[in-house]
Amino acid sequence: MSTKVDLPDGAWALLRDPAKAPERLRRPVTNLAAKVHPEIMAAIAAEESGTDGPDLTADALAGFQTLNDLVMVAVVAEWSFDQAITPETVGDIPGDAYDVLRRETAKLVTALIPDFSPNPDPASPTPPSGA
Repeated sequence: MSTKVDLPDGAWALLRDPAKAPERLRRPVTNLAAKVHPEIMAAIAAEESGTDGPDLTADALAGFQTLNDLVMVAVVAEWSFDQAITPETVGDIPGDAYDVLRRETAKLVTALIPDFSPNPDPASPTPPSGA
């Protein structure tokens, strides 16, 4: 499954199925998501509940922005820009195109993260926790 995303000024990007993303592109997403997730989730929960909670630190915000770039790199298979698709070059595309890609690829981030839950299969080599 590939999805073509139309970008401003006639540009485009072809998004791959997250399940088909190469592991070398998926792994940095997983690692960084695990690092920034707690702080981001605490700030979101506080905002949603209307309570004073932790503000996102500059480091957490930078980590979240880097995560956005890594997700783009993992799921954008092709694009109409002249440069290769790398964490460095996503910052070189026009801002309006970046914004569209960020919104579209953010929808796919959870599909990039492996499922680390216990295998419920009784034949699984490891028992469920608490068993």
